[in-house]
Order: sequence, then structure tokens, then C-alpha cells
Amino acid sequence: MDLFVLSYGIKTLWKNQDTLYCIPGEILFTKTNQQERGIFTYCIDKSGQLYHRHFTIKTTELLIETIIQQTFKEVDFPEVHKAYEMIKAGEVWQNRSISSQEENEPTTFNPFSESLTIHDRKNEAVLTLFKSS
Repeated sequence: MDLFVLSYGIKTLWKNQDTLYCIPGEILFTKTNQQERGIFTYCIDKSGQLYHRHFTIKTTELLIETIIQQTFKEVDFPEVHKAYEMIKAGEVWQNRSISSQEENEPTTFNPFSESLTIHDRKNEAVLTLFKSS
């Protein structure tokens, strides 16, 4: 999950000049089937130490809100030409399993929606992170 956020998240500076990464995502609580959408946020200090991970269902800046809405629109209503190009290239639409450091957290990458899904059995939740354009 960390590598996905750092690779595809929106990079900016935090108030104290540390690096802030934000990426739209959602959490599905499997026990109640409740879904929350929002932003996963990571903060890294000047020495490169990751010191904060956070998820919030509320956005505070218009830019971030716009990016999130655009990302969810792309996930919920993918463009026809993107699907066509994948078919033409012969790409498989099935989720690809990737390795996870935690045995109880199976992780899959969906190349069509460019999303990463982590099944967190300990907390009975499914976390999905979406690559934003």
C-alpha cells in the first residue's frame, strides 16, 4: 500500500514543509457492508521518515475534492476508448494478485481501473486505492 500511495498519490508540501501524499480511496467495512470514500494521506519528514498515515472522508481543499470526484467518475464510468485499447492490446481484465507483507491481507491490482485493493481481515475491512489522473 505504501509504495502505491508514494508512486501514484498527489505530492505536495505540508504546513511544516514536510512532504504530503494524498490519494483518493475507499474503505469497505465487510461486517456492516458500509463504504466510506475519501483521501488516504501520508506525511514524510525531511529525512525521508514516514510518520503519519491517515484516512479522512472529508476533503478540505477544492482541488483535492475535484481530483477525488474525477477519479471516482473514471472508476465508476470508465472511458470507452480505454476499454477498447485494453482489449486491442490483449490485456486481461482480471485482478492480478501481488505480494503482501501480511499473510492475512491479500492484495490485488486491477489494471483496468488502476486500483489497489487490500483485504484487511484483522479489521474486517477492504481498502481500495485509486490512481488519479
